Amino acid sequence: MTYVPVEGCPPATLVIAWPERSGSRGVAALVRAAAAVAQSRGMSTAVEATR
Repeated sequence: MTYVPVEGCPPATLVIAWPERSGSRGVAALVRAAAAVAQSRGMSTAVEATR
């Protein structure tokens, strides 16, 4: 995952959603990778469970 800062544009939000009962290791790996990239770039991360 990568991004290019564009001056003058509002901030963006990346949201990843999947079924609550999903046991997909691939989705779990994607979420961990996205959170690691965000943290390494000084971005905030949040994990929220909703029903």
